[in-house]
Amino acid sequence: MIQEKNTENRILKLILFSSVITILAIFCAVLLWYQKIFPHKFMLGERAPYSIIVEKESLVIDKKETEKRKNKAKEKLLEYFLKKPPLQRDDSFNKESLKILNKKIKNLDEFFQEKNNMTNEEIKDFFLGNDEYKRYLEFNRKNWLNIKKYIPETANLILKHGYIGNIEEKTLKNIIKEKIHEKDISLLRTVIQDSLIPNISIDISKFDEFEKQELSKVSPVFIIIPAKGIIIKKGEIITLEKYSLLKQLNIYGKNNFNIYEFREALIFTFLATLFFLFYIRLEKFKFTFRRIVLFSTILLTASAFIGFFVYDKPAFLPFAAVNLLISIFFNLSIGLIVGLLFCFISILAIDINPFFLIPSIAAMLMTNIISRKANNRADLVKGGIVLATVQMSAFILISIISRNLSFSFLELSYHALAGFFTAFIISNIMPFLEIIFAVVNRFRLKELSDLEQPLLKKLKEIAPGTFEHTLTVADFANDAAQKIGADSELTRVGVLYHDIGKIANPKIFIENQFNSYNPHDDMTPLESAKKLIRHVEKGIELAKKEGIPEPVYCFIASHQGTSKVGHFFNKAKEIDPTLVDDSDYRYLGPKPLSKEEGIVMLADAVEATIRSLKLSDEREVKATINKIINNKIEDYQLINSTLTKIEINKIAESFFENWKNKNHKRIKYEEG
Repeated sequence: MIQEKNTENRILKLILFSSVITILAIFCAVLLWYQKIFPHKFMLGERAPYSIIVEKESLVIDKKETEKRKNKAKEKLLEYFLKKPPLQRDDSFNKESLKILNKKIKNLDEFFQEKNNMTNEEIKDFFLGNDEYKRYLEFNRKNWLNIKKYIPETANLILKHGYIGNIEEKTLKNIIKEKIHEKDISLLRTVIQDSLIPNISIDISKFDEFEKQELSKVSPVFIIIPAKGIIIKKGEIITLEKYSLLKQLNIYGKNNFNIYEFREALIFTFLATLFFLFYIRLEKFKFTFRRIVLFSTILLTASAFIGFFVYDKPAFLPFAAVNLLISIFFNLSIGLIVGLLFCFISILAIDINPFFLIPSIAAMLMTNIISRKANNRADLVKGGIVLATVQMSAFILISIISRNLSFSFLELSYHALAGFFTAFIISNIMPFLEIIFAVVNRFRLKELSDLEQPLLKKLKEIAPGTFEHTLTVADFANDAAQKIGADSELTRVGVLYHDIGKIANPKIFIENQFNSYNPHDDMTPLESAKKLIRHVEKGIELAKKEGIPEPVYCFIASHQGTSKVGHFFNKAKEIDPTLVDDSDYRYLGPKPLSKEEGIVMLADAVEATIRSLKLSDEREVKATINKIINNKIEDYQLINSTLTKIEINKIAESFFENWKNKNHKRIKYEEG
């Protein structure tokens, strides 16, 4: 039954874990590639939402200077065009032009004859309300009579030579060849232009074609933007010149979702994820639900931080922070692998030259050494100085050997701040992460395993027998956890606190009864059972009061699960043979919910039984261990622990080996 239940649990957990990791990979990909998948639209005339810095040296066209060259070329083209314009002639409208002209002459005869007697309104009505009348108001009948005789001949000559819709007064003087007053010439010009239809037009298409050919010969002016060159600063107005540069560098933004970048993001992120899953499979590392949530939060936060804020600031890329947090809350090897994979996909996501990432990568590698040697949070803060030194040194080194990276004291200070604050901030947020996600890191476990901790010290003073039992169980459980690849540090600390509730009433537990008096002799079996069961509740109260984290004090509740206080239940049955319901004689639970909790339950029961029976024969001890474990299985106490049959067998072997090592027979040496 337990095997079937555990198989079912493993399948469900595998499905859940795979689903969570898949969703995590998608979100990380979107966040890291955010600037590519959802590029910001830089609007002309608006303020830049953030600074744009070019990572690589770039060659772009100076549109302003190039346009100046083109304008000069256009001016020369226009001069040439005006001297030799490409013309098209069409005389089909000449007769129509002359008809219009004759009609105009008759109308103007009448107009100038009656003009002096007409009001402004009558003049407007004469010209049918058109603005044409304005052109004739300054002239009089004398002007009209002076030029009237020249109109027909002049019009014919103009049409014969070609009329483009405009004629200069100078040209009219040359046609008439007589001395005429300037004002009369002006009236003549007005009449001609109001009457004649152009019979010559300029072929603009030929000009446009010629212009394109000539402008294509104009070479553009290029400018070099150095690496780390700032195109536009945050808050700066995006001028036409700046917008042109952004457009040339393909960072001016788009309106649509970039499916190609999204596809690239998913491919590379899933490759990294598969590699990670393969690695933890080899490492046989087990993820609990709480650890999955914490792991996801770390990676999503780091991805968002890069995608939204520091994608263009290599000094502040949080590779070291990711490595350090994973190393502290999981283990060093997983921290390094996650850090390297995260660094790899970040390089692809933000298109930063890997050369510029050397300081951040160096700091990330250094965090592994710092994490390995650190024993507490204070050591982490000191490690921040080391990280700052490493990042600064790496930056100075690449500034010397790289042609694409110029040295900057401001950039150097960024690397110093990034290195120091990585360790400082993480050391300060660790307690909050422990509380929020109900996880415990190895620094906290080390602190809690110190036997000078107030609760452990109190347990040693008030319940010395329980304290000795606790230390022995801790050895049993620690070895067993290592044997099956469970978290041995957490298991050991869980054991150290599993019986602290006995501080409240130590004498009712047999290991603390150092004289012949047994308080249970004065109690009923039910009272005795309730007194024993009470130590779990008291233990949780004490743990919470002293600030023991939940992942540790959960061992207090689960180390007995819903087991039965068999000794007193059997005594009760002797008094009342009809007694069947054992619910009052059972602990409240819960049953162990992890491998570590399952190990502690078994280790506690095995050590207590072997000690109380004072067994010394190896076969008896082995049989007793197997019997206790089988009883727990048959009572369904391990059904939620995820322990497999193979792991349970390894645990039994570990218990026996541990007992044998502690109780091996010494060789008797002869005297003398």
